[in-house]
Amino acid sequence: MNKTKPNLLRTLAVIMAAMLLIAGCSGKAEDTQGAAANNGSKTGQAEQQNTESNTVSPKQEEKEEKPAEEEAKTEQPAQGDWHTLVNEEGSLSLSVPKEWAELQLSPVATIQAGKLESEDYAMVVSEPKDTFSGDFTLKEYYERVTENMKGTIQNGTFGEPKEVTVNGRQGIQFELQGEIEKIKIAYVITLVETSNSFNQVLFWTLQNRMDEKRATYLESIDTFKEI
Repeated sequence: MNKTKPNLLRTLAVIMAAMLLIAGCSGKAEDTQGAAANNGSKTGQAEQQNTESNTVSPKQEEKEEKPAEEEAKTEQPAQGDWHTLVNEEGSLSLSVPKEWAELQLSPVATIQAGKLESEDYAMVVSEPKDTFSGDFTLKEYYERVTENMKGTIQNGTFGEPKEVTVNGRQGIQFELQGEIEKIKIAYVITLVETSNSFNQVLFWTLQNRMDEKRATYLESIDTFKEI
């Protein structure tokens, strides 16, 4: 396997993340682009640390064992095959396959993970609701996010958006295919509105691998919840 490819995909994710935040985040975007420039020199050390730390903290395990009170539309993954990641504030969680490790993909992400060998990546980007006007809607958030993405992705093709429910929360889900730095990437993106934030739950891989990975990504998306 070409070992430079996963590193490149991680760098592209950082560039992409710089365009995801849509309000009051110019400073964070600059920091993100700086991280992209430094990503290559830090990758080897980060990969070793992430491989060794592919465990869940006791606090996260405790949260994982708590039964979900919200109504879920799909069956939740078996705990033995998945592990749950929680953001620093302890307000959001996402379960991913147990062989995925926590990664440092972007400073703007609140949850981030993946598996370098198979080129699987996931990231949650959250923006506080108090950043926007009181009547700002999820549909408007979708329009802003996709407009920003159009400026980042070359030859971008957006799939038809559909309304979804993720653990009782309203969401909009769509797929995006395009190129960044001549690399063909495919995303499954779900925008979820929670009590205090608008959240982007992103999964991505190479375009020619999306068909075999989509089911796993969708299953993981269905575990996203507000704690």
